[in-house]
Amino acid sequence: MTERRRQVLTFVLFARFVVKFVFVPSTILSSLSAEFRRYKALGDSALAQLEDAELALPGPNGGNSAAVLVWHIGGNLASRFTDFLTSDGEKAWRHRDEEFVQRAVTRHEVVEKWDAGWNALFHALDALTDGHLQTTTRFTGRSHIFRITLVRSCTSPNRSAAIRGPV
Repeated sequence: MTERRRQVLTFVLFARFVVKFVFVPSTILSSLSAEFRRYKALGDSALAQLEDAELALPGPNGGNSAAVLVWHIGGNLASRFTDFLTSDGEKAWRHRDEEFVQRAVTRHEVVEKWDAGWNALFHALDALTDGHLQTTTRFTGRSHIFRITLVRSCTSPNRSAAIRGPV
């Protein structure tokens, strides 16, 4: 396995980890925020290891490219955490299936999409207190306690959708 393929595989494995575990809640928001920031830093580091031309290359065994994974994770974070206390977490403006389309991208576009999703999350978390963890939010048309929504993100049968593609 070439060094570049190893780096692509590292990013794919990191993305699987993010999709599966990044939404586990904490009762202490500062700890939660710090953990999310750690995950973002891991992703930043993994993306930095890829050459620009590798961002759109399919992952190992024909899996999604780093660009597709970034589009999906960024779209998921932006949708779930934009106005999450007052609107449904699955926004009408999000076109989830389009996140899985292979695309030619620049590093600037990848970083912009990646940062936009994470910034939506951090903006939401920075405005919260621990009391908000009991707040009712909506996701896919149903009401949920916010902390339960975070747990559901981790335990949903579709948690590995970024790796598989649209369901």
